[in-house]
Amino acid sequence: MKRNMKVSIKSGFENLLLIAIIVAGSLCMGACDKSDKTQISEAAQPFADTYFNWQFPKAVSYCTPESRQWLSYLSSQVNQQDVDTLRAMTEGARCEIDGIDIADDDTTATITLQVHHYLSMDTLGQTGNVIEKSKFLIPMVRRNSEWKVSLSSPLRAEKE
Repeated sequence: MKRNMKVSIKSGFENLLLIAIIVAGSLCMGACDKSDKTQISEAAQPFADTYFNWQFPKAVSYCTPESRQWLSYLSSQVNQQDVDTLRAMTEGARCEIDGIDIADDDTTATITLQVHHYLSMDTLGQTGNVIEKSKFLIPMVRRNSEWKVSLSSPLRAEKE
């Protein structure tokens, strides 16, 4: 009879240990997801603030190395009329993250961003227009445990 009691106690302890491991794993996964979203936001928000206020050199630090060519390209297209228009604006662009969609592979994500009151660069060689509100999708990748913006072209507003 004592023998069965030891087996029963051991099985109960193993079950309790298994439940504790499952609960701890669930908590870690929830914390890891929040941590990824926090890290993504911490890279995407300052990128958006600098990008949509035409501070392209400052935006570079939030991007992958291959994205830099697009920021250099955009910088090279800024003319004096654009600078004058930006300086004359009473307020800068305001960016709000609406959503973060992390792909199943956990190495890519897409940010949905609302941008308010920004100067668009629609046609090269012409002064941009002030746009009151647009939605943008910003692609992100995880590299060396850091989330970075991954541009394959200049950002374009989504059609609504």
